[in-house]
Amino acid sequence: AVSDYTVALSFAPNNIEALTNRAFAYCAMGRLDAARSDIAALKKLGAWIDSRLIDLTGRTKTGTP
Repeated sequence: AVSDYTVALSFAPNNIEALTNRAFAYCAMGRLDAARSDIAALKKLGAWIDSRLIDLTGRTKTGTP
């Protein structure tokens, strides 16, 4: 799944759905730093962030949930 979302993002880097879904996929794989990176990208886009992502990854790099 991660590779599919990564391909989609290579064509449309601001694709909020792909970023969100890839973050969930990274969480499922235990790759929390990668998930946090996608969350940071979502924040830069001003996107709504699913609270489950915050729960799964803990605090973001900025220190805020």
